[in-house]
Parts: sequence; C-alpha cells; structure tokens
Amino acid sequence: MAGATELADSVGELMDSPGGRLLLDIKAHLRRRVRLLAVVFGLTFVVCFPLTSMFIAWLIEPNRLPDDVNIIVLTPVEFILLQVKLAAYCGAFSVLVLLFGEGAWLGSKNPDLKQRMRELKATAPRPSATL
Repeated sequence: MAGATELADSVGELMDSPGGRLLLDIKAHLRRRVRLLAVVFGLTFVVCFPLTSMFIAWLIEPNRLPDDVNIIVLTPVEFILLQVKLAAYCGAFSVLVLLFGEGAWLGSKNPDLKQRMRELKATAPRPSATL
C-alpha cells in the first residue's frame, strides 16, 4: 500500500503545479462546452449532409474521370454511408476549429499557462507584417 500512497501524493503534487492546474482548467472548460460542441457538430452535419451528394456528383462527373474508369455502386446504402462519413468529417473539422480557436484565445489569458511559459523561459512568437 505504500506504493499507492506515494502515487497518490505524486499525482496530488502534479495537480497542484501550474501544469496540473492547466489540465484541470482544460477539463473544466471541455465539460462546460460539451453541449456547444455537440450542437456545432450536429448543425454542421445537418448542413453538410445534403451538400455531400452534390460534392460526390461533382467528383464522379464523366468529364472528370479517365476514359477507362467506371464507377460501380453495389448498393444504395454505400452512397448514403459515404454521405454520412463526409458530413461527419465536416462536423469533426468544425469542432476542431472551434476547439483550437478557443484554446488559443483562452490560453493567451490563462495565468497558469503564462506561469508555465515563464518557468520554461519560452516566449510566444509574434506575428509580423513580413509573413
């Protein structure tokens, strides 16, 4: 049992550090935002699902395909599953963009992250006009 208490003490020390507080802030933020993320995913899925049929039709236009290529669809379910997959990719992409944007915005204001950066003696790059 001594190993378990040492592990618990080590985890407690880690969570009291700036890095641990940062992880707890991220966890709390994700728990608060899970409904918003689900709504963003759902709305993007609903908007993109009908658009995927137009995208697939554009991809398989006869003038876009080489002469020796034939598109074969065995069942109509394959087409629907492809639409679902593409719409889900769009939804996941929109959620990731939202998470990265919020992470950058909130991370720039987080005092624990600033303290962690001071500990590392690292500075964030500044964008310049020469980009």
